[in-house]
Amino acid sequence: MNFLKTHIHVLLYAGFWLSLASYGLLAPPDRMALLESEIVTKGWHLTALAIFLGGPVLALYAWRMRRPR
Repeated sequence: MNFLKTHIHVLLYAGFWLSLASYGLLAPPDRMALLESEIVTKGWHLTALAIFLGGPVLALYAWRMRRPR
């Protein structure tokens, strides 16, 4: 329970970006067309964007929370 209290903010953040990345891989082309975006035209574009925007923050958090040896 202490782990959840300590890391709930990053768990929610990671869940959002991971679900967005998985949606990009599984989205049918007609759903991607509904976004009407010039940047995101294919599903893998959405996945790459999610990794590009969410990944560095998660990596920095993991680096900051590592335990000293």
